Amino acid sequence: MNLTGILLTLGTSVLLTLFVELAFAFLLGARGRSAMLLVALVNLATNPAVVYTYIMVRMAAGRAAAEGLMPFLEIGAVLLEAWLYTQAPDMLDPDSLFYRNRDGDRPERRRPLPGGAAALLFSVLLNTASYAAGEIINTIWK
Repeated sequence: MNLTGILLTLGTSVLLTLFVELAFAFLLGARGRSAMLLVALVNLATNPAVVYTYIMVRMAAGRAAAEGLMPFLEIGAVLLEAWLYTQAPDMLDPDSLFYRNRDGDRPERRRPLPGGAAALLFSVLLNTASYAAGEIINTIWK
């Protein structure tokens, strides 16, 4: 793969990821400008690194090695994104998106998920959606 191919792959991946993850973030209740900006920035921080590492490993060691590395890259991205979401509660508060109910549906009894679980759940859902979209595109593209 030449430089043009690498840049095209990176650009396509970033655009697809932004489209899918922003759409899913909106569906999950992240509606403010600052929340959407945070989702976009977090993905701009992680997606190119994951895709570029995958491309370089695939070029150097082959497809099997790159495919074997991909779950670890995705897990790292999910964890980093979850941590980043917890660092900007003024922009996006994942706890406000996910509550566990206690004693029925009474709003006064709702409690946020413990620790950074809401940010992790948010990150997992968004990354799963974008990964699935990427797999669908790759399947169609072939």
